Amino acid sequence: MEPRMDMTGTLPPLTAHTLFGSWQFVPVTDVIVLLAAVAYLSRAHLRRPEGAQAWPVGRTAAFLGALAVAGVTVQSSIDIYGHELFYLHMIEHLLMIMVVPGLVILGQPLRLLQEGSDRLARRGRAMLDGRTAAVLTVPLLGIGLYAVVLVGTHLTGFIQSMLTDMWLHDLEIVLYLVSGYLYFLPLLGNEPLRRELSYPLRVFVLFLGMMVDTIVGVVLMLSAQEPFPAYAAQHRTWGPALLDDIHTGGGIMWVVGDGLMFGIIVLVISQWMADTERQNDTGRWLESARRSALAGQGVEAVDQDPTADIDDDEAALAAYNRMLSRINETPRNRS
Repeated sequence: MEPRMDMTGTLPPLTAHTLFGSWQFVPVTDVIVLLAAVAYLSRAHLRRPEGAQAWPVGRTAAFLGALAVAGVTVQSSIDIYGHELFYLHMIEHLLMIMVVPGLVILGQPLRLLQEGSDRLARRGRAMLDGRTAAVLTVPLLGIGLYAVVLVGTHLTGFIQSMLTDMWLHDLEIVLYLVSGYLYFLPLLGNEPLRRELSYPLRVFVLFLGMMVDTIVGVVLMLSAQEPFPAYAAQHRTWGPALLDDIHTGGGIMWVVGDGLMFGIIVLVISQWMADTERQNDTGRWLESARRSALAGQGVEAVDQDPTADIDDDEAALAAYNRMLSRINETPRNRS
């Protein structure tokens, strides 16, 4: 149940009882969560063709876990007290921009959508092969949107406006979910996307995201005054001081945010090591550069197809060895 405000219009102190016992009913969230769960489970199990391999339980658990985290976050004390305590608002941000999108991607709903031969599957494959999906999964767009949303909602007057105009809070939740999903989609999952990134590029873009988390967190931790006066207008008489609350929120963004991002990086690297077919994958641009370097050394031309792995090309490997021999011979001749 939702806690009662006191005579000053503020919430009661945050205790173990109010932390776990404060709930609010958000019908829109419940409807979306329920419809998403039914649609996913129906596609994964009820419409599975006879004789086909069962949809992995782990993917189902990840997707349902994402829905559970989203539903609990929006309707629990995390959201209720987030309007009084900045650090709880920051926890909500991290859950919505990292945890929920990450679990959704691990659930692979796009792969589930395009499997099969029915009309929905055909439409799903056409959508994923289309230009719109290709544009939305460009890494530059994902990291750019992720950075703009994090910086724009923390280091500007957005939170101040959000605390006075509550409809902006709903917009904020949508921004976090969408930006987090588009950022992590080409980096974390194995969805059937038109553009498949190399693992080194995935790790690099994830480190860029970690830098954004660090910058936002450190700036908030170094704040010399309350950046959001609306928190002071709440006249809260309990909990941390206003500036301490901001510093704690910044520390959560820095330490917890970077910790979550590092965990995702470890997961991507483990996927890389488990992918025996792509362990030497360095991306098309680097393959092309390696082949151009061989040609630049005056070595006999090799296949310039950037989609081919130079380490699997016998002609390229032979040319590379000859290039090393020429380099080694040069110092000997000078001596």
